[in-house]
Amino acid sequence: MSNDVCMEYRAVTEEMVNLIDIPAEIHCRDINCQNENHISAILKTYDRCVTCLRIAGERVAKKNGKPNNAFNKPGWSEHVATLYQHTKQTFEAWKAAGKPRDGVIHSEYVRARARHKYAIRFIKRHEQGLRKDSLAKKLVSNSKGFWKDVKKTISNHSPLPNVIDGVSGEIANAQLWKGHFSAIFNSVNDEPHPIADVIDSGETEIPFEAVKTAIEGLKCNKACGSDKIYAEHLKYASASLLHLLSLCFSFFLYHGTLPESVLSVVLVPVIKNKSGQISSKDNYRPIALASVISKVLETVLLDRLQEFIVTQPNQYGFKKRSGPDQCIYVLKELACAHRELKGNIYMCFLDASKAFDRVNHRVLFNTLRSRGVPNYLIRILLFWYTKQKFHVRWGNTLSSPFSVSNGVRQGGILSPYLFNVYMDKLSTMLNTHDAGCYAGNLKVNHLMYSDDVVIIAPSATGLQSLLKICTQFSESHNVKYNSTKSVAMVCKSKLLMQVRTPSFHLNGVVLKEVSSVKYLGHVINIDLTDDDDMRKTIRQLYCQGNVLLRNFSMCSLEVKRHLFKTYCYSIYCGQLWWNYTRTSLRKLQIAYHNALKKLLGFSKYASTRFTCAFHYVKSYGEVLRNLVYKFSARLDDSKNDIILAICSCSIRFTSVIRKSWVKLLYTYEPD
Repeated sequence: MSNDVCMEYRAVTEEMVNLIDIPAEIHCRDINCQNENHISAILKTYDRCVTCLRIAGERVAKKNGKPNNAFNKPGWSEHVATLYQHTKQTFEAWKAAGKPRDGVIHSEYVRARARHKYAIRFIKRHEQGLRKDSLAKKLVSNSKGFWKDVKKTISNHSPLPNVIDGVSGEIANAQLWKGHFSAIFNSVNDEPHPIADVIDSGETEIPFEAVKTAIEGLKCNKACGSDKIYAEHLKYASASLLHLLSLCFSFFLYHGTLPESVLSVVLVPVIKNKSGQISSKDNYRPIALASVISKVLETVLLDRLQEFIVTQPNQYGFKKRSGPDQCIYVLKELACAHRELKGNIYMCFLDASKAFDRVNHRVLFNTLRSRGVPNYLIRILLFWYTKQKFHVRWGNTLSSPFSVSNGVRQGGILSPYLFNVYMDKLSTMLNTHDAGCYAGNLKVNHLMYSDDVVIIAPSATGLQSLLKICTQFSESHNVKYNSTKSVAMVCKSKLLMQVRTPSFHLNGVVLKEVSSVKYLGHVINIDLTDDDDMRKTIRQLYCQGNVLLRNFSMCSLEVKRHLFKTYCYSIYCGQLWWNYTRTSLRKLQIAYHNALKKLLGFSKYASTRFTCAFHYVKSYGEVLRNLVYKFSARLDDSKNDIILAICSCSIRFTSVIRKSWVKLLYTYEPD
């Protein structure tokens, strides 16, 4: 959006907001007020704000016109735009003259139209070259435009299947999804306790600065909710409208109510496994599309909830300076340390079915209350979760609404943090048990990344007792473990390799014992080797290289280099490899360098060092050393208690992973 259009839109919203009559009821600050007139007046004011945003956007868009797709073709501005305008002018002159069939005016119009059509044919014939030049220019001057074009080029949106579980047609499928998701989001029949009158109101008022900061953090070019308001509507609106919006938010907190457009959520089924059955409803997860204004309110509430939603250090999901690679690192360090001590380590990887969707609201809000969350925050969240209405969108069809009684919507701002609080009880119960592995004086018997849980114990008896606690938690918190995907794995020392291990039970079901498992995208083997994970990375490198080659082979070398650095430098968990064969390492290096040479147009037999040095691209060894250096720095700066314990105890000095880092960083090895 150009600066002129932004200023025009801001002026229109300022003009329209001045026409809104602000009722006196909006200044009511009675924390327990339930006056229907007050609530009705403020909800109407909020609806006027939304209408103001929508109408202002439509008015400005209509005035400036919607750009034709032809105008977005590469080379249009340089080769066609001037000729297009000249053709329009000559056409108007020819039309005003009565559309003569000969003469000077007719000849000028014919020549202008011929030049215009020739220019269009020219940009069609040379589209690849012009697209190459366009990407190169945007790479230098317009980073957002460059990545927008790249994303548009490599996007591979597969069409929706016509049949889902034997049901065909958009309308029928929308109703099918409604019944499916309605059953899931109403599978826990346990009503939350009502909230009594609020006493500890605290700082209920929402300042303008908090709303403005939340809006600035919104991402543009995202889907809208049912109110048809996009993030751009709020980002470019006038300050007066945002002030009025902050007043409405404050009123919502004081009166414990929300408008229908905030409570309305659109569920979009998104496929989980593209290589699986796309015609099976079990292969889809619901992603919630909520109102953008509701995201702003959630962000404001999250800032007030921060001190009350602190969870155990065993949880690595949705925390600052924390990630899945740190969780995997702790798991591998503990396993390697026990192998070095000639002992076994017993692990169980738990898979919870529909974990986000089966959250018990009563348990969740009682947990928040026990943590000291102010009542006015619990009240607004309780109203939000009990009054929300879900629709399902399938294609262009929207199902009828349905109510929900459990679950936190995937895609919400608050949802992952509330889910962490919900699962924190399991961490507390497990940490009170004696079984577990030790990092210094700290006992570790489980690790979590959101709903991905791994249970760890140095003995079979200890693991089974921990699984019993998981069973008790599942019964009290309505968590349903998937017995077919939950597996056990035993990493044995060489001395105990022939010792038979007992079977493990979870919810009365015998867990399958496996020799390899993928945890958080990283393959972990029973012998702690990394060859399988490296083979997975090799396949990904070849796949990524082929995608870049197929879509951007016509681009300049500068663009290709930039794309290769972006998509091939990130070798997931490569810093955690230490136990692998030279053959696997060599194949990985070849895959990386072959992808680079093929993309840049070199033979695979060309000198690797020359190719990397001449084109300022890191070799595989440089990429891996960079990953190791940055990850070790993150570990040293981490505030997680488990990582601090590992970094300060004897494990740090005997760690085979750290020994491999020292060898990689301080020993020269040719790439």
